[in-house]
Amino acid sequence: MLECFNSKVQFYCHYGHSQRIYETDIQYNFQVKGSIAQHQLQLKYLNNTQTIQNFTFSFDLSEDFCFDNLSIKIDEKIINCLVKEKEEAKEEYKNALRQGKTAALGSFQGQRGNFQVQVGNIENDQEFLICFNCIEQLTFQGEYYKMTLPFRSSENQILFENLKIIGDIYAQTEQDCIVLNEFNIYQFNKLVKFTQVTAYHTEILAQFSKDTLKSIFQNGLNLEFLKIKYDKQNVTLLSSYQNDSEISPYCVLLNFVPNIAQVKKQLFRQAQNEIELMKAEFLLLIDRSGSMVGSNIETAKQALIFFLKSLPEGSIYNIISFGTNYTVMYPQSVQVNDQNLQDSIDKIEKFQANMGGTNISQALKYLMYNLQDQYGLRKKIYIITDGEFQDYQPALEIVKKNKFKCDINALCIGSYEFLYATQILNETGGNFQKVTDTSQIISQVIQLLKDSFENFNGVQMSLISDHDDSINCIVPDPQQICYIDTSKTLRFYIFLNRKLEEVQQIKFKLITTYQGSQKTEDEYIVDIKDQISNEFAHIHKMGLYQLIRQVIINQQRKCENVFDDISNAMKPSQDKMIELLKNEAIRYQILCEYTAFIGSEYQLQEEVIEGKRDDIEYLIYQSNLNISKASKCLSIARNTHQKASCCGGGSYSYQNKSSNYISQTPSNILLQNKTNEDTTRYNNGQIDNYSKVIQLQKASGLWQYSENLIGLLDLSADQVNQLNPIKDTIQQNQDIWMTIVVTYWLQKFHQKLSNQHQYILLKAYKQIDRFKKQNDIEEPVIQLEKLFENYQLLKS
Repeated sequence: MLECFNSKVQFYCHYGHSQRIYETDIQYNFQVKGSIAQHQLQLKYLNNTQTIQNFTFSFDLSEDFCFDNLSIKIDEKIINCLVKEKEEAKEEYKNALRQGKTAALGSFQGQRGNFQVQVGNIENDQEFLICFNCIEQLTFQGEYYKMTLPFRSSENQILFENLKIIGDIYAQTEQDCIVLNEFNIYQFNKLVKFTQVTAYHTEILAQFSKDTLKSIFQNGLNLEFLKIKYDKQNVTLLSSYQNDSEISPYCVLLNFVPNIAQVKKQLFRQAQNEIELMKAEFLLLIDRSGSMVGSNIETAKQALIFFLKSLPEGSIYNIISFGTNYTVMYPQSVQVNDQNLQDSIDKIEKFQANMGGTNISQALKYLMYNLQDQYGLRKKIYIITDGEFQDYQPALEIVKKNKFKCDINALCIGSYEFLYATQILNETGGNFQKVTDTSQIISQVIQLLKDSFENFNGVQMSLISDHDDSINCIVPDPQQICYIDTSKTLRFYIFLNRKLEEVQQIKFKLITTYQGSQKTEDEYIVDIKDQISNEFAHIHKMGLYQLIRQVIINQQRKCENVFDDISNAMKPSQDKMIELLKNEAIRYQILCEYTAFIGSEYQLQEEVIEGKRDDIEYLIYQSNLNISKASKCLSIARNTHQKASCCGGGSYSYQNKSSNYISQTPSNILLQNKTNEDTTRYNNGQIDNYSKVIQLQKASGLWQYSENLIGLLDLSADQVNQLNPIKDTIQQNQDIWMTIVVTYWLQKFHQKLSNQHQYILLKAYKQIDRFKKQNDIEEPVIQLEKLFENYQLLKS
């Protein structure tokens, strides 16, 4: 049992309503490139029941992560999921289960990044592997980047048998150096193999048994992060050219690294002028326990309404009632606007003191872990109560763990000492007002609001450039930032249009004005020649994810304009923009609230389709039915082993004449990401290289390798160089001929072809005509028939 990526929700896999199963093995791969990390986690489970089961797997993921890939491995089969529109994916999953196929559906549930995978039709005593990839924006603190690890655990929670870690760390460029890399637990570092390949590249390898891990964690230590230091900090990255993007062809990631000394100085600087309320996330907790009945609840309601009317424009807020339990007025904090405020006031006026005891811990927990954080807004909590908290100790523990995320203030009604409330406030440096004369309630609310902003670390930011007409949009909008959280890295995603190609270089200046009117200016230069690289294509994906996420959050917050917190020069209508974002999410395979992962096993009929087949055809047909058997046939040819690939299988090459072009699953995360990019291009009809077709078809589960197909390709490779060339190189001619062979194979032995096959076939038939004309040979289809006959003779 592991907690995922520093969240408070653990990996949880179960069937039925609550029958939990645990991981038997875990493999974790990662690759760091500068300030970006790619994680790949593989979790093995076993259906140890006596029947076919459907399993559900879930965990939480923070806003710094973006999903990149999901696949399920069962025996030698891989179900590689694609991102589709959510409702369409759900329907496809249901249909697959009805047809008896093994299928997987992955989607976000709720409003705070809870990721859930459903895997259906797993046979009894069958192992299955859940494999997912995600991208993380590393947090920069001090001189170090911190990469989050999915291994927060205690010795009593380790139920799996093995844990394997394989990783690579690269500096952003080959001219940079890695100065330091280490895990946060000293004992763990001693058991890990760090290999410095070059000054800019380090390899990491570790394998642990259950007993070894228990000995590491027995002192209550948590393996939370990997710390990395480079010789210099590159604060800008430019994504590769995304020609088909409807939003923007280029995306720049700009990391803002504040002057920490300056920020800390301002944290303790008191403004000399009159205290001004700044934008924030205001969370108002009202005690509705039985003791509040009568005048106290009316006083509290009056104070709460005045709080709302005092909130500064641009803020967001929420109202939580607590007693024995708690209720939340809005699932996510909403925008301060006339419509939302009137709705809240109407609800407050109906409040009664009817919620039992005075327990606040669960309400605080909800605020900390279930509400979306907003860039640049500080959480400011105000409690209105008339008594001591009955669950003081658990409430205090929650506050201690989150004291840097918020400050807590209290308006206490009555003559109690309020010792518990005072101790909770002191943890965050909050303020306290005691109300004994209800006629003074308004003035004391005003004073509490002023006090709570007295030492507030307020900032104002703006971003200017020398080519504003090249900018489509920025998320978040720098002008919306009014608070710097030094525990996080503030990042801006800047989407640029094609005018960047004309100017080649664009300069940005980020101006930060701290409370007290002191300014800092940070300059950034983005040069299209120096910085554009396919290696950073995922920045476009991460930027689009953050843009989509912000629009969705704004919808949840009932904003009057969904583009709030987004600097947007495109100016489409809200409906048009949302439609564009949905299309981009599917095009770039982005998991969000609009989409879901879906994948299912391609099931061939188990009976021979109409028509007689001779023995060799039947054997070929059967080899495709028996996926496991076909995979074992191929494994005989393995002779090289590389790093573990997606879903735990190694990367292998076949040592035959086609071995330069055929390989099994990608050998590392970069190749896996390349495959994901190719999948998108393939679905759009842009790939006709036969080896890519084979890889993608295998990854999608639509068909499997066959020993016969491999042999056929070997034999055909001998004939390629005897033909007059169509393309400039042997490689290109081989690709053309192999594509024809593969498509012929698909057409001959797969009666039902997918839509993707049709494009490949059209390409192949065009090449067939060219082969025929330039080589004066028989119809290539006849040649293929002869090729099959020759292969059958050779095999016999």
